[in-house]
Amino acid sequence: PLEILNKMCYTISKMSEVRSMTACAGFDTVRAALLIFLLDVTTKLYYIFYKNSIAFCGYAQISAELESLFGAWRFDICRTDYGKGLFMAVRRKSNWYIYLLAFVVTTAFVIMVIFTFRWYLFPERTREVGLNNAGGLSESFTPTAEHNFNALIMLSKSADDSPELYVIAAYNAVESRLSFIPLPTGISVAAEGRDLPNIYAAQGGAGIISAIEDIVGVKLDNYVTFTRESFVDFLAVYGNVRYNVPKTIIVADGIEADTFNTGSQLFSPESCYRYIMLADFEEGESYRFNIIGDVLSSLVNQNYSYADSTLLDSYSRHFIDAQDSSITEEDYTAHKAALLNTIIYGSSPAEYYVPYGDYEDGGFKISDNSIITIKQKTGQD
Repeated sequence: PLEILNKMCYTISKMSEVRSMTACAGFDTVRAALLIFLLDVTTKLYYIFYKNSIAFCGYAQISAELESLFGAWRFDICRTDYGKGLFMAVRRKSNWYIYLLAFVVTTAFVIMVIFTFRWYLFPERTREVGLNNAGGLSESFTPTAEHNFNALIMLSKSADDSPELYVIAAYNAVESRLSFIPLPTGISVAAEGRDLPNIYAAQGGAGIISAIEDIVGVKLDNYVTFTRESFVDFLAVYGNVRYNVPKTIIVADGIEADTFNTGSQLFSPESCYRYIMLADFEEGESYRFNIIGDVLSSLVNQNYSYADSTLLDSYSRHFIDAQDSSITEEDYTAHKAALLNTIIYGSSPAEYYVPYGDYEDGGFKISDNSIITIKQKTGQD
């Protein structure tokens, strides 16, 4: 076992030397150098334990070994009462527990070093690639197409109701762009007479994802369903939105009514929900979708720059813990660095696109040119 461990330590040391050559290209050079030093210490400590068992070599020999290996450091543990009692033992024949002690001590040190610096040894296996130890964005991080994602966001009145609003959120990490694409609930599906709310009621979010992928031809990574309550709770944390209302409109909400006057208005979370979900604009579905896309884009663009790593963690909980969501903690951590990169370096990242087409045979058929644009927005052209 000792010989195997000796070879393992040597292999780790050589591996670290290779990684140190690339440290300047991406990792912190000082920490990479510290990693090499600690692994070198590991092999040297093992050499001492392997060559001289603690139980039967003199303290002077141990001290001399350490000073010869590490330079001009002073090792005066032998001058303490504990050190004298430990090292001034009577020489005797080797016992199995002596080698076990050397093996355990050295292995523990190796494990400690690898665990502490796993970020540098195995960056591709680290969950939060692109983040520093404080949870912020690493200076060496560069977003790629692998950080893109497309999610379907749905909004319903309550947990007992099927969603009434379906919006694709397409995030392009390389271009720091977030595109909102509202979808008509009546888009044509393979099964005649079924619209998106019917599919959701029968098959849930997974069924909706499958149906939209078949219709539009784009892959959606996740879905999340907000109720009125959870949507308002999220906006209460994320922020309000100031919106330029195009025309005065009165929105009835049960026994209450909310008046939205023409001009710049500050929407509270409840007002925002009422405006995009309950308002009857009379100009048709396309006009309403343009309003929804404009409000959502303004909401993001007016608030995204205030976020940091901690706030982003808080925002993510609302998506992960929503009523019906396929987004996991692993999904979030895989994209966190890219999102922070957009927050820091992006400029008004949110936009919207409203698909166009015609109603045929009771369903809305998105035009071929519009599908091409959707694929471009989702990075799947």
